[in-house]
Amino acid sequence: MRFLKILGLSVVMALAMLTALSASASATAPRWAVCAKAANSSSGDYTGKTCLAEDKVETGGKYELIDGIGKGKAFKGKGKVAVLKAETPSGTEEIECASSKSAGTPAVPGLESAITLSFKKCRTQGGAPCTSAGLKAGEIKIAGLKGTLGYVQESPPIISATLESEAHPGPSGLLVSFKCEALEASIKGSLSAVQREDVNLISKAFEWKFEGKLQTEIDNKGEALMVDTAPVTEGGTGVLIGAHEEEWPVFGDATSGEVTPVLFAAKSKGTIEELKFETGFAPEGGWCSTLEVGVVQAKLETLSPFAFETGKKTTYPYTPGPLIESHSVSCGSSTVATLSIPGFHVPIEAGVHYFLTFLPLGPSGNHFNGSRITYGYKKLESVLFVGEYSGGKKEASNAQKKNAIEEAPGLPNYEWWLEEKEAPISIWAVGTKT
Repeated sequence: MRFLKILGLSVVMALAMLTALSASASATAPRWAVCAKAANSSSGDYTGKTCLAEDKVETGGKYELIDGIGKGKAFKGKGKVAVLKAETPSGTEEIECASSKSAGTPAVPGLESAITLSFKKCRTQGGAPCTSAGLKAGEIKIAGLKGTLGYVQESPPIISATLESEAHPGPSGLLVSFKCEALEASIKGSLSAVQREDVNLISKAFEWKFEGKLQTEIDNKGEALMVDTAPVTEGGTGVLIGAHEEEWPVFGDATSGEVTPVLFAAKSKGTIEELKFETGFAPEGGWCSTLEVGVVQAKLETLSPFAFETGKKTTYPYTPGPLIESHSVSCGSSTVATLSIPGFHVPIEAGVHYFLTFLPLGPSGNHFNGSRITYGYKKLESVLFVGEYSGGKKEASNAQKKNAIEEAPGLPNYEWWLEEKEAPISIWAVGTKT
């Protein structure tokens, strides 16, 4: 293993992925999820790009299921005959339309926005055309709707989509008003549908089946998303980011003056409250007084660090940005143990990349080469190191190290290195999912 001198700043750890909600007694609402490439190659939970249950693996997957909406593209749909039940001065009137369309955008966690429902060749039972203001005869448009995913039934899961007006929400909120010749008509409250096809399955299509005030079926198409109903841990807490490795084929040491940032994508939106770090054995002649861990923003900035094995330049898509928050814990000279570092309050967004970092400190928080910590890793993964170039140059001051992590690359005496044997490292963050 290779150790590079690093920046005397606080460290970071974080975890990658977004997953969804739950259908248990304390179920939260269903959420959108996407099957994405794992932040670190082979650190995902699935071998296939659709994240099928049969492709789930303990380790070594290239893909992971995360809460999110991908690129956030709009969905569009078409339907055949639709029946609208509108209120008029003379009572409820059924209006039949020859065709229907829908458009909208999924939104996290389990929402839909900017929804428009359009209908053509709409007529009352007496044959009078029904028309929204400004449209051609027989056309009705219900615009400005928002949707919320929920449950018709939790087990087996049947998903509902409840649509209401963005501007006039609530049971009496106006959805649309229109005229059927001289007759004034309106629909208020909400429209409810059963949402099908994409439940617990990555799909580019789903179906709304409306009953009640609107009776129709609309087939929609959009990005390859999933309505995820997977259970969450009790109370809505759990792992938000990072990886907990059960077995370590190889161990390595990190010394003081060596910050190790590990890149992850957040599994879920929430607030980090505690970081956990799993140590290995106490290396001969080395010990750890204090371990500092932290969460660091990841900047989408391509750089060309050295690959330690070859000394050649390679590419890496992210660089560490500003430190968000860090805390420390006593680590002594323990053998295998899980260190818990509480006191964090870091809001994170699902699917966003962060670095989780760790840094061994000497007595009184000083950085010196006598302090080190051992950790386990597995697989051939890439972890970015930021440190002083090992060319016989003197160690820089803590202030220079801090600048290096926040402003590098480019400072004298520092290089970016890419070591290809260091991850995934057993470091993860837990907190409250939102």
